[in-house]
Amino acid sequence: MTTTSFSSSVPIVIAPTTTTTTTTTSSSSSSTITSRIIYTPPPPSQISTSVSSTTSITFPSQPARLSCARQGYLVQNFNWFVVEIATGNTVQNGTIQGGVPMQAMGYNRCDGLIYATDQEAHLVRFGLDLTPQRLYEQTFFRYQTGEVDNDCQYWAIRTADNDVARWIHVDVNPASPVYGSIVGQGELAVPQYFYADWAYVPGAGSYLWSVGIDQPTANAYLYRFDQATLTSVIVASFGDIGLVDSQPDPASGYRLNFGAVYASADGYLYGSENISGNIYRFTVTAPYNWQFLVRGPGTVQNDGARCIDNTEAIGTY
Repeated sequence: MTTTSFSSSVPIVIAPTTTTTTTTTSSSSSSTITSRIIYTPPPPSQISTSVSSTTSITFPSQPARLSCARQGYLVQNFNWFVVEIATGNTVQNGTIQGGVPMQAMGYNRCDGLIYATDQEAHLVRFGLDLTPQRLYEQTFFRYQTGEVDNDCQYWAIRTADNDVARWIHVDVNPASPVYGSIVGQGELAVPQYFYADWAYVPGAGSYLWSVGIDQPTANAYLYRFDQATLTSVIVASFGDIGLVDSQPDPASGYRLNFGAVYASADGYLYGSENISGNIYRFTVTAPYNWQFLVRGPGTVQNDGARCIDNTEAIGTY
């Protein structure tokens, strides 16, 4: 039994509940993206109190680490795969225990675990045995986009709704005295072009990067979520990247989307588009290039994660 305690004698994060509104205009798009932030947390505050109560997160065990591999990790519903990103070759390596589909995955470099959101809207973690452990018993939103950044912070967002996009930030650094605490939650205007996964790219700033697709034209756009200002903007248009022939019938309810994206230590973003199976490499700094790599297997329900500390070359281009 592993218990993580938040004692009143250790630093805790204080977050005000004031509501603010910010507006950001993307220079590469004519649209204006308005962000309504429920609250913006300040830096952690040191406080002391004589109250003796303690809040705990209790886990049945500490999972064994997943390796910091060159390959990416991929989940399709609850089936678990290892994927060679450069070739699209996937090998099933187990099944998520409990049979509940997973989304919004991120690999945590600090403990070697995957953090994710399950279909029942629980925040979970799991390791080598693929047995999910809930961080909270309460449910949140069914986030479909997630990542654990370089500072071992879990960021997830749901952009699939029509009214608003909802994000959450959770401290999952096992060395933190407030491990498992919610650092922030908020709302954004729904992105103009739907994106379904994001990744922290080493060397590219404190951002989470994603690729959105305009459904009528199949054109692709590079998005950047700023972890400081908590806003999402379009930073580049990639235009036609070869997805026009893969557009699904609108009546099917499916849409083009990069359901699994991965980052590499040398500063690239890799993405696997669900419907076509096309895998690309994107440059997230000017001049914002893209490169088609290979056609992998298509899917309608997947998510990806990768260890950003692995320095092996993903492929030779």
